[in-house]
Amino acid sequence: MSSSGKMSQETGTVAVTIVNHVSIEIDCDARRVWNDIIEYYERGRKFADLGYAVTPLSDDPAALLGGYRIVGRIGDVEDERICRITERDDEAMRLSVRADYLAPSMMGLLVHATYQAVPTPSGTRYDVHAYSTMRFPFETKEEKAALAATAAQMREQGGAFIEDSLRVVKARLEGRAAP
Repeated sequence: MSSSGKMSQETGTVAVTIVNHVSIEIDCDARRVWNDIIEYYERGRKFADLGYAVTPLSDDPAALLGGYRIVGRIGDVEDERICRITERDDEAMRLSVRADYLAPSMMGLLVHATYQAVPTPSGTRYDVHAYSTMRFPFETKEEKAALAATAAQMREQGGAFIEDSLRVVKARLEGRAAP
C-alpha cells in the first residue's frame, strides 16, 4: 500500500511499490561496466538505441544532476518518461535515476532505480535495485488478495525483464552475441 498505509479516498486507487534486486556477474573490468552505466543511463543511450527521442532536461530545476525526457513506442504502447539523475557516486560506481512515466496507460508509474558496478575477484557484479510504484484501482478490503497477486506477478515480470536486460549487457561487454 501507500507509505501511509491508506488508499486515496478521492480516486479509489492505492499506490503499491514493487521491489526488484537483480545482479549478474560480468567478466570485465568494473570501470568498463561503470562507463557503460553512465553512457546508457545517465546520457540516455539505451533509449536512443531503442528508437526513442531523447531530449536533455536543461531547464528542469528538479534535474539537479541532469536528466532527459524520452518519447517513443513499445509495440502499440506509447511511452513517455522524464528521467532525472538522483545520485552519481563515481567512487562507488553507482548511479540512481528516477523515472516518471507520463503515458496514461502506465498508471502513474514512478521508478527509482540504482545501477552499480561492484568489483569482484573475477570481474564485476552489476547490481540493479528498482523500486516501482504505481496506482491500482482499489475500493474494498476484499480486493486486497487480488491486488497482492497482481503485485507478485508484476514483481516477477519486472525481475525477468531486468535479468534479460542484464544478460544483453553482459554479452555486449564480454564481446559475444546477445542471448
